[in-house]
Amino acid sequence: MRVIVNIHSPEIAEQAGWRAKAVQINDTNQSNLKEVLNTVIFENASTMHEFIIENNNIKSNFVLYVNGIKMPENPDFDLTIRDNVQIHLMSKH
Repeated sequence: MRVIVNIHSPEIAEQAGWRAKAVQINDTNQSNLKEVLNTVIFENASTMHEFIIENNNIKSNFVLYVNGIKMPENPDFDLTIRDNVQIHLMSKH
């Protein structure tokens, strides 16, 4: 499966090394949020999970959307993610 990841903040995109990309997750049609966040790699070799999550919460300066739905501060990491889902990462200013 794959997800489409879009970064809407120039500062985050610079750290990631990209603004948008398709990321291959595994050979099935679904995964979970934690696996997806751990598979998305930033340029500095950190994962999106390492970059935006702290103590199982989304850091206060980020907003994460999965298929147009804003994730709560303490997201359900077991949330089922299906093939071709759109993930959007934004920063709070």
